Amino acid sequence: MKKKNRVLSLGLLLILVGALSLWAQDTSWDDSFGFFESDSSFERSSLSIGGSASIQTRAIVGGEAYKDYFDKDKTGDGVYTSTALVLDIGHSGSFADLSGTLKFSDASLRDYQEDILDELTLRLYVGDFVIEGGKMKIIWGKGDKLHVLDNFNANDFTNFIIPDYIDRRLAEPMVRVTWTAQSGAQLEGVYAPSMTPDRSATSGIWTPSQFGELSGMTAEVLEAQAAKALLSGAGFADLLAIAAKADGILPSTSSFDYGQAGLRFTHTVGSVDLGASYYYGYYKQPSVDLSGYLAAKVAESLGDSSILATDSALPSLAYDRLQVFGVEAATVIKGFNLRGEAAYYLTDDRDGDDPWVRNNSLNWVLGFDVDLPIHNLNLNIQNIGSYVLKNDKIGSNVMIPAKYDVDYKSNGRYSTNKLSFLLSDTLLRDKLTLSCALVWGIEQSDLLIMPKAGYTITDGLDVTLSGMYIHGKDGGEFYDFKDNSFIQVGMSYVF
Repeated sequence: MKKKNRVLSLGLLLILVGALSLWAQDTSWDDSFGFFESDSSFERSSLSIGGSASIQTRAIVGGEAYKDYFDKDKTGDGVYTSTALVLDIGHSGSFADLSGTLKFSDASLRDYQEDILDELTLRLYVGDFVIEGGKMKIIWGKGDKLHVLDNFNANDFTNFIIPDYIDRRLAEPMVRVTWTAQSGAQLEGVYAPSMTPDRSATSGIWTPSQFGELSGMTAEVLEAQAAKALLSGAGFADLLAIAAKADGILPSTSSFDYGQAGLRFTHTVGSVDLGASYYYGYYKQPSVDLSGYLAAKVAESLGDSSILATDSALPSLAYDRLQVFGVEAATVIKGFNLRGEAAYYLTDDRDGDDPWVRNNSLNWVLGFDVDLPIHNLNLNIQNIGSYVLKNDKIGSNVMIPAKYDVDYKSNGRYSTNKLSFLLSDTLLRDKLTLSCALVWGIEQSDLLIMPKAGYTITDGLDVTLSGMYIHGKDGGEFYDFKDNSFIQVGMSYVF
């Protein structure tokens, strides 16, 4: 049912934009209002096809993974090879065009077939308006691959880190209408009839620890139900029905109930690019309500285990409603490319005392990049951060241990700041690219170091050698992956 709803949403959007395009291309239509600046006859152009092919091999060297190498008694040795073929297809007419991307990779062919059609956009040019519809990725905000205003598309975290920001974003069926004034100011409206949540690994080395904890609680409740059912003489079909409940604790978001909408205004004043936006939708990661489970455990400690065997004891997951009010700016001052975003995240927990709903928060991105007076060196530094409002109310419910509050921080610090540094250079007439990225989580002492070297053998053919060192302390964002440091070699061809 989930896939059918998503296909229906995408189909409706494509039909809408396609119908407008055909209507506009009708040679018998009188363009007396001057909406279309092109000739009324439809001028066809040739189909463009391009893309890339890549292969990469990654060896995990963190923890004790290296001990499994060349050991026949071990079932695996922490070496992973992946391949991908990406096809970009485009066609342009006189006042309409189409663009699409097909992605054939190990993940899309094996686990997420919906990703084979990575993007598909129909675009219609109507005077000062551009109307787009399809399966799309859009970016809001002036940050450089770090954003607090970009909320329509979800992230794919199944591989934890993907080098390019846009590659880890999941396309969403949506419609976008952009109006450009004579002054250059733009007003953009976006509507997505459903929502794709963030995607996390459910098995393997990139699985978050929270998933294991939640799975354990769910399994405990369902095991209690199965034991009770067996005592009452239940059959195999009844046991299967109980096991199937594990798939139902996460709500389906492929419906109009999870629609998203937003407006964004951008303009250039002097040398400053300014913008303001509003988003209405949902957080892409669920919050967990454990009130029923905790009540059942209290009852069990008092000698009543019957409540644990009821559906009310199951963890309840929900996607918090979210409104984002944001501003953005970018400019250049004496060689420094400055950029910033600031946002107020508004949820339904305005008092901050609901442990199962996220509090309101302030969020920001501030950064710059500059060309250094040494060879071709470029330095990029950005800070992305947040501050949870009314954090003094976290843990205020005496019946709920504070550690179960969705906003709880074990270190008691409710500001979060990550600094990212990227130093890059090109040599050998731009054939050799060297870079090193560093991400430092200040409050939680998280650290990522990502060196990379790329060499262009010939036009379109590149080889890369890269790696990642991961350090995280208990309670930090990267702690679950502290043993997953790796080195990686890859080759790609762009055509």
